[in-house]
Amino acid sequence: MGMLSKETVENRRLCLLVRHGQTDWNSQGRVQGQIDESRLLPKGEEQARMVGRYLKGVQFDRVYSSPLNRAKRTSEIALKEMSGRLTKDDIIFMDELKEIKLPWQGMFKSDILSKYPEYETYHNSPDELEVDGFTPVHDLHDQTEAAWREILSSEFDCCLVIAHNQTNRALLGKAMGLPVSRHHSFSQNNCCFNLIESRNGDLRLLWSNVSHDGVYVPTKQPPKDHIRLEMRSMAGLETIMKIDGEEYNFEDGSCSELLDRVQTSSSGHVVLMGNSLSDFCAEVMQMPSLKLGDGGVASILLNRNDPSICPHLEAAFSAVMVEPVYSALDMRET
Repeated sequence: MGMLSKETVENRRLCLLVRHGQTDWNSQGRVQGQIDESRLLPKGEEQARMVGRYLKGVQFDRVYSSPLNRAKRTSEIALKEMSGRLTKDDIIFMDELKEIKLPWQGMFKSDILSKYPEYETYHNSPDELEVDGFTPVHDLHDQTEAAWREILSSEFDCCLVIAHNQTNRALLGKAMGLPVSRHHSFSQNNCCFNLIESRNGDLRLLWSNVSHDGVYVPTKQPPKDHIRLEMRSMAGLETIMKIDGEEYNFEDGSCSELLDRVQTSSSGHVVLMGNSLSDFCAEVMQMPSLKLGDGGVASILLNRNDPSICPHLEAAFSAVMVEPVYSALDMRET
């Protein structure tokens, strides 16, 4: 695949957002925040190398990274593995990509609630979190808005951004125009891929929490108070819903009917398959900019009691391809 043409460059830019590799603090269940003491585990270093191997040949014009060690090392390892024209000396470090600053950073997650009852607010109503006079989640979203301004004001066809769990969630939320209350709408695994397209100034989410090995639908059981809705968009197929082993024709169904039926599942796993489910996916997630093209797959966690409350996007592909990132970027050297 060749480089993007000049005509395409003027209308379409791509940003690949990656979370850092697994660290010792990740493994221990400690909140890292802006404390810069954690280090990549051997597993995290291997994850970074796999990112580099997977992206070998993709021509990035710019690489941005958080300056915190875990993101910095992930960037350096991935670039070395890619062996492209950009090296670690080309990395642009941005303070705006640092992780969220939290009063309980450094603590084990299991110990936080006993000292900080606000921890529950952080998870349930992040926009209402206020501790000692500052608002960590709002501050993070202001920080990532500044990051987007700087990134999008630069010239590139395709850029790579390596940051953190909460930072990536805020970046994705800003890109999708979501309020701060929807901060926890995205999952971000270590070294996952998120692909954002900028076309004529509009941002669209093409990939979310995609692994380099192609795993995109979680296999573990959803929380007991949630239901997993798996969407598979397949051209030429009538829309079918599968609930607890039973199939239903859903060709003329509406989004509200879909959410009503989802609540009837006893297994907690519902599958919707059919032609062009992009509108369904965007409406369920309440994200007009989310694109699910033909062949696309999305996994969404819904509240069992009220599926309209804060739907959570576990993972999404805009299309299932043998080489999904290459196919979407169309920027590998021939």
